[in-house]
Amino acid sequence: MGWEDIHLHYFTIHGQQYGVSKPGGIDFNTNANLVKLSQFRFQKKEKFLYEQDLRKDTIYSVY
Repeated sequence: MGWEDIHLHYFTIHGQQYGVSKPGGIDFNTNANLVKLSQFRFQKKEKFLYEQDLRKDTIYSVY
């Protein structure tokens, strides 16, 4: 199963939102396709938020 990029989604990492802007959707300053998670040098048990399908309020905490 691969990443299908069907729903508008974004990540919130260290207070900054990362997503892919789409027509009629949220305009993100930072394109999530250009950032790797390894760049953030997360500490053990540090988390960030992933929100998908904004119509359903689906939010995940990722550890």
